[in-house]
Amino acid sequence: MKYIFTAIIFSLFSTAAVSATQISCDQNRAKMGVVPAHASTLTELENKLEEKVEKQGGNAYQIISAGGNTRLHGVAIVYK
Repeated sequence: MKYIFTAIIFSLFSTAAVSATQISCDQNRAKMGVVPAHASTLTELENKLEEKVEKQGGNAYQIISAGGNTRLHGVAIVYK
C-alpha cells in the first residue's frame, strides 16, 4: 500500500515533459484499455507506462497500481 501511495504522490509532482498526460480521474474520457510495465525505479516505471500508452494511441493515462520490492510493477488505464 505504501508503494501505491508513493507512486501517486510522486506522479503528481513529476515535472518531466510528456506527450500523454497523466490524469487523476477519467474526466469523461473514453477508456481504451490497460497497460502493464516493470521497472527498477518509479521514474522508469512511469516512463515505461507512458511509452506503452502512446504506442496504443492514447493521449492520457491513469496509474491504478504500482508496487514491488526490488522490481516495481505497475498498471495504467489508457484513455483517448
